[in-house]
Amino acid sequence: MFLRAPVSAVLDARAASPGRRAPLRLLLALALLIAAPGAAAQTATLRVATVAGADRFVPEARLELRDLPAGARDRVRVALVASAAPGVDLEAQARRAFGPLGTVVVETGVGVRFAEAPAVRGHAVLRGQLGPVAARLEARARSAAERRFDPLDASGSDPFGSGASLRLAGEGRLTGTWLAGADLAVRTDLKGSWLLDADATVRARRAFGAEWDALGAVESRIAANGGGAIGFGTGVAHVPRRAPEVRFVAYLDARADDAGTVWLPGLVTRGTWVGPMGDRFGWDVHLRPAGRRVAPLAVQASWRPSGAGDAPTATVGVRGGGPEGTAWSVALAWTRGLEGDVWRVP
Repeated sequence: MFLRAPVSAVLDARAASPGRRAPLRLLLALALLIAAPGAAAQTATLRVATVAGADRFVPEARLELRDLPAGARDRVRVALVASAAPGVDLEAQARRAFGPLGTVVVETGVGVRFAEAPAVRGHAVLRGQLGPVAARLEARARSAAERRFDPLDASGSDPFGSGASLRLAGEGRLTGTWLAGADLAVRTDLKGSWLLDADATVRARRAFGAEWDALGAVESRIAANGGGAIGFGTGVAHVPRRAPEVRFVAYLDARADDAGTVWLPGLVTRGTWVGPMGDRFGWDVHLRPAGRRVAPLAVQASWRPSGAGDAPTATVGVRGGGPEGTAWSVALAWTRGLEGDVWRVP
């Protein structure tokens, strides 16, 4: 597998860079190619971010190329991350569609963190349409916590530092009004500890008018040590015809451990508001102190101005309530859609 010119210039830059500076120079060279006229790829994103907490400050730069064509039906994603975590992260992901209409998709990926303590993660996903049901089967494994690979992500619900997981999920339409989904996941640290998560969701289309749906959810967790959790959610989703969806869901969560069982309310809301001038303001608020997330309290907001496609997206976030305490994050991301086959992977 190879990349056509001008990628060869990048590979030459990597080969000519000795020691640990090589990945940093490669990241810079790829960024210059994105900014240069005539570069070609499906989508390129450059993100500069930092995460800070009580005892850490982790700046990083991430360059990601998505949907590079490979062969007739394959797609490839590659990402290079230079971080003060410390180390450099290299990720690669391939996707292939099967069937006359591409209704079955297979995704495989691997990520490697090069540092004094190297870490690796990998995944395989099979997803497709089985009659009226959209199904997904995925297997994942890693040698370090997810935050080691993406410190900005606050959505993780796997408390194990390393381990593996197997997940089966499906969603389908019951009638013209009702949609239902189910999600079952087994997580383990490969040392004897495990968790079983089972979720069910239901959605009633146009329950409160043409643009308002009703939502319901039940989430549960059983742990090997006898602990567990359960949550009941109900809410609404605003589904305008020409704007992104906005949802509000209220939860009542229960968490059981050696100290007993505690019941606490929670709230989740996410969506995007498009202003009259085309500005996009997005938010993701997750406040469930008795929920399953590693960081059960998290708020993130993003803003992208209207106008040129080169305008960056600014994101700020704060999370807490978990074992790592409170942390905040700031990020700027530039995404550019490029044309041609210079980045094609035959």
